[in-house]
Amino acid sequence: MRKFLLKTALYVILVLAGFEGLYRTGFFPVVTDSTLFDRKMAWLQQHPMIQPKFVVVGSSTALYGIRSAQMVRIIPLTYYNISAPLLNVASSLMIVQSIVRDYHPKYILVGSNLGDFCRPTDSTYLSYTNASPFVKWYLPELFYGLDYHSIHQILYRKWKVTWLFFDDWGGGVKVYNRALMEMRLAENPGAFLGQLVFDPQYQKIHYLALDSMSRWLREQHVKMIFVQCPIRSANLVDASVRAQVQRHIQICDSIVDASGGIFLNHCNAVGGSDSLFFDAVHLWPPGGDIFTDSLVRDLGKIIQ
Repeated sequence: MRKFLLKTALYVILVLAGFEGLYRTGFFPVVTDSTLFDRKMAWLQQHPMIQPKFVVVGSSTALYGIRSAQMVRIIPLTYYNISAPLLNVASSLMIVQSIVRDYHPKYILVGSNLGDFCRPTDSTYLSYTNASPFVKWYLPELFYGLDYHSIHQILYRKWKVTWLFFDDWGGGVKVYNRALMEMRLAENPGAFLGQLVFDPQYQKIHYLALDSMSRWLREQHVKMIFVQCPIRSANLVDASVRAQVQRHIQICDSIVDASGGIFLNHCNAVGGSDSLFFDAVHLWPPGGDIFTDSLVRDLGKIIQ
């Protein structure tokens, strides 16, 4: 019996040591469906002195369109962008609640566009948001055992998904190579939105989630800032599409305003220069610079 227990203990120690080695060398556990989100949370866990008081959340339009260097120059608070590709509003609600409990920020900026009101909620984010603070902060290696993911999956994320990078404030860093982007689009058609997308099946769910987020943040004494990100003017030529977009903006404005939040409409922040977009809602880096300059001018009037 003693021999069996000794072997078992040795086996457990070897497994734990293996997972610890993976974590320390950057082969992070698969917690959610978002590789980038998992990497960002692991980075924050490894930098416990960073307690962001101004947090940006959103999908790829906020991840790449809101430029970190310009933001940190104007914002007199610790700053972090937790945005991730394909993150919709209902999924953001779960993440925001977790971030507020963990970091106690003063401001939550939701950088949004039409695609954030599409698709069902990604329940895999609950794997992170429902985890105990002890696991998040002191023993994140336990995430390896949260759900079964093969070593192959863990290695794949590290070696193959090489185009997801972020700066020291969580802002997206991407080499905008057109051929590469076309290849990524072929691999994942949902990654880039060539046209404006409306999703009547799930849109109402996300409006309700935005309302819940606004009310909850007010109760937590966190100021919510909702930013409508730029849209390419060529995609607004059709009158019926333009009317849908305007109605969407009005609904978001009314939801945020009802809970005491701040709504900023930067739909036309780049002045109709379509060459600054590489699709309906995503900006090339020069476009992101112009958008962020416009945004920080507004934020300078809001943040004390």
